[in-house]
Amino acid sequence: MRLRLQAVIRGVVASLVLLGALATAGAARAAPSLDILAFSVRSASMSEVMTFQGDGGPACAQAGVCGYSGTISYGFDAIRSGDGTILLTRSGRRSHAFGFANLSIGGLTTATVNGAPGSPPCTEKVLHRFDFVFFSGNAKSLSVQFHSPAAAPDFLDSYCAGPSDADVGFAGAIPSLTIKTKDLKKRSFTLTTSSAKPFHSGPFTGSVAFNVNMVLARERVPADLLDVTLSAAARSARAAARR
Repeated sequence: MRLRLQAVIRGVVASLVLLGALATAGAARAAPSLDILAFSVRSASMSEVMTFQGDGGPACAQAGVCGYSGTISYGFDAIRSGDGTILLTRSGRRSHAFGFANLSIGGLTTATVNGAPGSPPCTEKVLHRFDFVFFSGNAKSLSVQFHSPAAAPDFLDSYCAGPSDADVGFAGAIPSLTIKTKDLKKRSFTLTTSSAKPFHSGPFTGSVAFNVNMVLARERVPADLLDVTLSAAARSARAAARR
């Protein structure tokens, strides 16, 4: 599974290189400069604890969950391995950056939801083998996103009734970080954040306590990924020259 995942990642990066290069090639008919930042994830831990209940309003009554309450938690204390790649394109004064890190983990989701009075609670445990962190921005700064709702995460999903990852993500309950792009060129760099934020989504209201700590280490760009990048850059230059 991990080999297939890495192949997918390299395919995505190759596509982004080509599309980004073609999109940002300026009127000067020269391909933009391309740079790849590669890093490994030396260590990481994450904890996400969501507590919730029905909000007591019309949406809650319509969904039949006004008496519901519960806790769904997800997390891991260590990783098996992790690596990441960020593509940086520059054209004149404009720059764009995008990338992500993938983590091989032994994560666990635990759900305990109390439903109607007198009924037994709904409980479930789900194992997770991978987690992802997304980066976007420019040559100066990057936004670091955990469990971005646009990526359809499922770390809080279970058979039990309750808010989903997308619900709390779009409600702004998951924190993001802003870092300097050049920090990823350091020999070692730590990402850490902690927050406790309320949310209200659909028939549920509650809060999410989120903690993450990641230690990144600069790495050489993998040869196969570098070959893909240079090939895409060459195609972009030829396309720009024909304009």
